Amino acid sequence: MCQLATTRIVHRPANAAATGPVKPWVWPLPNLDGVRPCILSTQESPRTDSSVLIGYPDRTSSRDLVRVFAPQDGVITFAVRSDRAAELTLDHPAGWSTHFEGLEHVIAASTDRFRRRRKVRVQVGEVLGHIRASLQLRFGLSRLVEGEWIAVDPAAVVHAWPVLPWFAASTPHTAQLAG
Repeated sequence: MCQLATTRIVHRPANAAATGPVKPWVWPLPNLDGVRPCILSTQESPRTDSSVLIGYPDRTSSRDLVRVFAPQDGVITFAVRSDRAAELTLDHPAGWSTHFEGLEHVIAASTDRFRRRRKVRVQVGEVLGHIRASLQLRFGLSRLVEGEWIAVDPAAVVHAWPVLPWFAASTPHTAQLAG
């Protein structure tokens, strides 16, 4: 029998059986001025995951904050800010998990595994945070299989995900973050 100790809980809606078909996954980055995001490179250093660097070919900066979207419904299980960047992990139904590194801003409050706090639920396409400086984001995908997290190469699946549009008009919330 496998013994698994983790602070992560795979969440699914209470009425998952009644919700019907699963929503399609979407790219975490939007179309930017007509340019579709893509995988810029795979692992650059020896890592235990299969994360990839995603961004925009031939674009190195933007004067505006670029939104990062939830690729699927889920629960924010990890969020942290540092002087350099922010990271975020989402757990999704059916044992999937996504991880984002290199965010300039994260909308969710930082998590603390020692404090009991209600987890923030997000819907597919909701804004998780923003990137600006390099227009690049490290994105990882994993799945819980028989009690073990298995890294999944995002390059094998993201090509089929639709890309959401990007709107340059700032909302009061994004204007506040930029200031």
